[in-house]
Amino acid sequence: MGSTSDLTLGNGLTAVSTYAFSGCVNLRSVVLGDGIADLGAYAFQGCTRLTNITFGAALNTFEASAVEGATNLESIAVVAANPHYSSADGVLFNKAQTILMFYPPAKTGAYVVPDGVVSIAGSAARNCKKMLVRYTRSK
Repeated sequence: MGSTSDLTLGNGLTAVSTYAFSGCVNLRSVVLGDGIADLGAYAFQGCTRLTNITFGAALNTFEASAVEGATNLESIAVVAANPHYSSADGVLFNKAQTILMFYPPAKTGAYVVPDGVVSIAGSAARNCKKMLVRYTRSK
């Protein structure tokens, strides 16, 4: 991939295949266009300089393995038109924000799990070395 640091994948694409950008260590920012519905496992594996990724309107499947080894990932954003996912403060949730789907591994500082979250997905906080979580249940 050379020295490319920002990657925008256009709306004409519908999928990013497994291992598509694996090992692209210079990649810092990714925007998935509104047509991309499928993000393959390990698509951005080992992209160690990747700090943020934005999901478009069509993305309907996310697994933490897609960004496995993206140790500097600080933030995930989701466009408001996505019917499956949302984000708050750089953290990925399902649309209703009842399931915390993914907490970026390089996000720093204290984090309070929002009221309304009833579940945390498997591997949601895998490899988060800087995470300090507080969870309080509303009465």
